[in-house]
Amino acid sequence: MLFRSLPFVLTACATNPIDAFLMAKFDNNEYQISTEMRTIALTVDCTNNINVLESADKEWFLSNELANYTQYQPRNEKSHTMAVALVDITKGLHDKAQTGKVSKLYCEEKFNIIATSTEDIQRATGNRPR
Repeated sequence: MLFRSLPFVLTACATNPIDAFLMAKFDNNEYQISTEMRTIALTVDCTNNINVLESADKEWFLSNELANYTQYQPRNEKSHTMAVALVDITKGLHDKAQTGKVSKLYCEEKFNIIATSTEDIQRATGNRPR
């Protein structure tokens, strides 16, 4: 008897049971990647060219990983759109860092944009139901 009422109990928590069932759930991997990217952006030393190059490479790699990870997940279009935008942001920094000519101001601004963008992704990912 208890098991017959279980589906009702599980769906009663949602406003619309169908939406709750179809909604993309909280994703630890998306959250982890965006957290790692934000941490890199907040800790980069823009006065050290080697650190800038390594951080730019890592940010570009992780943004591509996030875009690839989110690409084919059902009902996850918003996350994928944010991830693709992040790839564009990090590509510019990555390409510039390859030349070895990244000014301190450019570095700080680009990593600030990455930190803000990844924080937005964290909020969007973290606000999904668990």
